[in-house]
Amino acid sequence: MVNNTLSRVAGIAAFGLMISRLGRLLETSGEAPAWHLILMASTFLGGVIWWLVNQTVTSNRMALLLFGLAGGILFLRIAVPQSLIAGFFPGLDTPGALITEVSESFDIFRFGVSPVFPSSGIVAFLAVIMWGIGGVFVWGASGGPVVAMSLPSIAIYLQFGVMDRQPAGRGWMLAAATVFALAIAAMANDQRSNAGRVRDQDGRPLARRGGSMAAALAALIALTSVSVVGAASSIVPEDGNVSWRTGGGYGEGFGGVAYNRLVGLQKLVNSRSDVELFRATVDDNAPPASQIYWRMESLDRFNGQSWLPTSDSLLRYSPSTAGGDPTHRYQGTVATFTQRIQIAALRGPVAPTAGTATALQSDTEDINQFQVAPDGSLVIQSQLDEGMTYQVEAQFPLEKEDIAALATGPNGQLTTLFAEASRAGAYNLTPSPVDRTVERPVDLARFTELPEDTPTSISSIAREKTAGAQSDFERATLLQHWFRDSGEFTYSTDITPGHTNLKLADWLTDETSTDYRVGYCEQFAASMAVLGRSLGIPSRVVWGFTPGDVVTQSNGTEAIVVRDRNAHSWVEMWMDGFGWVKFDPTPRSDGVLPESYTAGFNPEDFVADVEGGSRTIDQPNFADDPLLRIDESDNPIGERSGPDLSISWWAVAIPILVLAALAIPALKKLRRNRRLRTIRHGDVTAAWDEIVDQLTDLGHQIPEFQTPIEFARSTDRSLVPLATAYGASLYGGHENVGKMDDLLAVEGWVKLKYESGQRMRASFNPTSLVRRRRNER
Repeated sequence: MVNNTLSRVAGIAAFGLMISRLGRLLETSGEAPAWHLILMASTFLGGVIWWLVNQTVTSNRMALLLFGLAGGILFLRIAVPQSLIAGFFPGLDTPGALITEVSESFDIFRFGVSPVFPSSGIVAFLAVIMWGIGGVFVWGASGGPVVAMSLPSIAIYLQFGVMDRQPAGRGWMLAAATVFALAIAAMANDQRSNAGRVRDQDGRPLARRGGSMAAALAALIALTSVSVVGAASSIVPEDGNVSWRTGGGYGEGFGGVAYNRLVGLQKLVNSRSDVELFRATVDDNAPPASQIYWRMESLDRFNGQSWLPTSDSLLRYSPSTAGGDPTHRYQGTVATFTQRIQIAALRGPVAPTAGTATALQSDTEDINQFQVAPDGSLVIQSQLDEGMTYQVEAQFPLEKEDIAALATGPNGQLTTLFAEASRAGAYNLTPSPVDRTVERPVDLARFTELPEDTPTSISSIAREKTAGAQSDFERATLLQHWFRDSGEFTYSTDITPGHTNLKLADWLTDETSTDYRVGYCEQFAASMAVLGRSLGIPSRVVWGFTPGDVVTQSNGTEAIVVRDRNAHSWVEMWMDGFGWVKFDPTPRSDGVLPESYTAGFNPEDFVADVEGGSRTIDQPNFADDPLLRIDESDNPIGERSGPDLSISWWAVAIPILVLAALAIPALKKLRRNRRLRTIRHGDVTAAWDEIVDQLTDLGHQIPEFQTPIEFARSTDRSLVPLATAYGASLYGGHENVGKMDDLLAVEGWVKLKYESGQRMRASFNPTSLVRRRRNER
C-alpha cells in the first residue's frame, strides 16, 4: 500500500508543479479567463470519464475510442463553442471557426513572448492534454503502471520549462528535483514490491523498506540535482532555453537580446535598457544619423490581435534578389549610401539595415546564409551573433524631400488641405506633379485585408478622423497628427503590463478603459495601421529601431550606436507614385524620435468640408455616439477571445457528473437492501446474485464453464455453503434453503481479501448494474 500511496503523491505533486510552471507562460491577470480552473476541471473530468468508460466497456479499443471522442467534444466546446449545435455537436460553421482559432493559437506560439494571453485555442489544446493526464493517472492508480501517475505531468512540465525564458531560480529547481525524485522512488518501490521477499540464511523473511527510505532517497536526489545544476550554471548559456516562439520558422539564437517579432494591441512589458545591440558606420552620402531609422522587417498580416510577418516568400540572397521585390521599393527620393554594421547583443534571424539593401557582403559570414524577403528585409539562417559584421549598399527613403509631390493631386495642384495651409502661410509648398503610373505590387490588395469580424465602428472612427480629406496622403497625415501631435495621446511605458484584453475602439474613445489613450509605440503603430486599412489604404507595420547615438570610437572615427531602448515600431502606407511611405504615430517628446516631416501646422485646421471649403474639425465624443460603440457580440479588433466557458456551464456539468457517480453506490445499496428482504424469506438466488455482482465489480469474473460449486471450491471455501444452497435451489428444485449467515460469511471473506480502496472503487463501478440491465432485457 505504501508503494501505491507514494506513486499517487508523486503524481499529484508532478501535476501541481506542471500547472505552476504553466502559470509563468499564460496570463492570469486582467480579463484573462480562469484557465487554471478550466484545466483542473478537465483533468478531473478526464479521470472520471476514463474510470467510468473502463468499467463499463470491456474492449480496450472501444474504451480508448470513447475517451478520445469525449476529449474531442471537450476541445470543440472550449475552442469554438459558438459554432456548436446545442453546445456539444459540430455545426456547419465549426470547421472554419476551428481553423481560424487554431491558426491564431499557432501564431501566438510562433511569435508570442510569455506570459501570453490564454486564447480559446491554447486553452483547448491544454485542456485536452490535461484530460489525457487525468485519464492516465486513473489508469495507473487502478492497476496500471505506477509511472503513469507522474511521468506525463513531468514530461509536460519539462516542455513548459523549455518554453519559459524567465530565469527559474533554485526554488524551481529544488521543487522539480524533489518531484522527479519522488517519481523515481515510487517506481523503485513498485519494482521491489513485485519481487520476492529477501530472506536471511535461516529462511526468515527480511523486513521491506517503507516510505521513510523512499523519502530519504527523494531528498538525496533533489539536493544532489540542485547542487550539480548550480555548479554547472557558469558553463550554461544565460539564454540557454529555447524561446517561447520559434521565430516564424527562421530558428532562434542564444544569448543577447532577442525581440518579439509581432506588434499588437496587447501591452507587453516594455522595459528597455542601454545595452548596445549593434553599431554602424556610414559613408558621406548618408543623411544625418538623427534621421536614420534602422529597419528590421515589415509586419503585413493582421489577425485581429497582432501584426505578424508573412515569411513564406524568402529567396536566397544573390545580386538579382537584392532589395527584394522591386515593386515594393520606395520610388521617390532616396539616399544611396554604404553602411557597415557590427552586431553586439542583438540576437535573432533578422539583420538590421538603414533602408533597403541593394548589395551585400560580409567579412564574417557566408553570404549564402542570407535570404531576402519581398520587402527587402535580410534574414540570416545562421542567426545574429556577437562580432558578426556585414556591409550593405542601401537606398534610404527621403520622404521629407517628396512632401510637395505627395501633397500634389492628380490634377497637378496641391490637394485642398495643403493648398489651404500654404495659402494661410502655415506650410510653404508648391505643386510638384509626379508620375503616378509607377507599377503597383501584384499583391497590394492583401495589405488592405482585415478580419471578417472587424466591427464597423472601427472604420467609423477612421472616417470621422479623416472627414474631408481628398487623398490617401491627407488621410494618413490626419491619422498621424491625431496620434502624434494632437496632444490627445500619451506615450508611456508605465502601463498595465501583460497581454491585457484591449479593445481598440474603447482604448481610443472610452475614458474609463484601461490606460485610455496611453501606451507606447506598439499600440500607436498597430492602431494607426488598422485604421488605415479600414479606409482602404494599403498599410503595414514595421519594427526596428529609432536613430541611435553618434559616438567617437577609439580609432577616432564616428559610429552610430543603437541600443535596446531604441526598439520601435512605425507604420508604412502605400502612396501611388511613391510606394511605401513612413508615418510614425508615436507621440514621444523626449527627443528620441525625429520631428515629423508634416509637423509645424495642424492639418485639422485646413481639411476640406463637404462643400469644398475649409473648416476646423470639432472633436466628437465617440464614447457617447451609439453608432461608434462596439457591439459586444462582435469580436472587436484587439480583443483576445478567451474560452467561451461560462462558470454556469462548469457549475452544472461537474455536479451532474459527481451526482451521476454517487448514484452508482446508492443504487447498489438499494439493490442490496431489496435482496436482503428476499433472502429472509429463503430465496438463495438473491444472495448468490449479490455476491456475483460484488465480485464482478471487483474484477473477479465467474467463468461460464464452471458450475457455482466448482467456482466456490476453486475460489474460497467461504463460498461453498452459499454455492451449495444455490445449486440445490436452481437444479434440485429445493426452496427456502438460503441463509443470511451464508451471505454474510461470503461478504466477510470479500472484506478480508480486498483492501478498502479496492472495495471503494468497486462501489462506484457500474458494471454489475449494466450487466443486470442487459440480462433483464
